[in-house]
Amino acid sequence: MFKKLKYGIAAVALFAACTPVQAGEYVTGEVINVSPMYHSFLERNPQKVCGEYMVTNRQGSASGDVLTGMIVGGLLGKGLTGNDRGAATGAVFGGLIGADKFQNRPVYNTTQRRCSVQYNEIQVQKVIGYQVTVKVEGQLISVQTQSHPGQYMQLYRETTYVTQ
Repeated sequence: MFKKLKYGIAAVALFAACTPVQAGEYVTGEVINVSPMYHSFLERNPQKVCGEYMVTNRQGSASGDVLTGMIVGGLLGKGLTGNDRGAATGAVFGGLIGADKFQNRPVYNTTQRRCSVQYNEIQVQKVIGYQVTVKVEGQLISVQTQSHPGQYMQLYRETTYVTQ
């Protein structure tokens, strides 16, 4: 039992002796250069566009004229021939006459307002950060920041010490 404990303590001591020690401090550096970093993308903005359009119409309903012609033609065909084939032929001719009747109706024009959505596309460049060159104790260091740093910048300098 004591032997295992002794080996455990020795292992911990060995690990502690070989573990690097870190120390850090804040240092102030002079900003030498600031370059914005961009992200480019295409932005689509919807826009409602309306206009007045001339529309040509006919009075009445085409389907009503055709249906009426088919019914009257079917009844006349059945009445004249006495069979269903005559009724079918009369319905076809009656429908054609009804459609022709609609084509001969007077035409009138109206103005209708129609709207649609169109998209304007623009190229957008957005600043996503800054590439900054800082002079600290005579050394130039390059870092990236999310905001503009100004004339001076604080950096955290970390030093690692290792025993041999």
